[in-house]
Amino acid sequence: MSEVWRDETPESITRDVLNTVLPDDDDTGEDHPWEWLAELARGRGLMVTAGDLRGLPYEVELTDRVLELLSTP
Repeated sequence: MSEVWRDETPESITRDVLNTVLPDDDDTGEDHPWEWLAELARGRGLMVTAGDLRGLPYEVELTDRVLELLSTP
């Protein structure tokens, strides 16, 4: 296994990905800039509100290749 992957787990990668998508400065008290994201979506023709987005579940799905790399000794 590559040195890069040695200390990683599915949980640590998931946590890192979720931390990456969170804003650095959060003046709104929310996890994501929902209104901004809704505006971007509406600009692409999707009729969605910040509340709609806020209610959607999200999850990190690791590819088979990543899971293989994590399971290689």
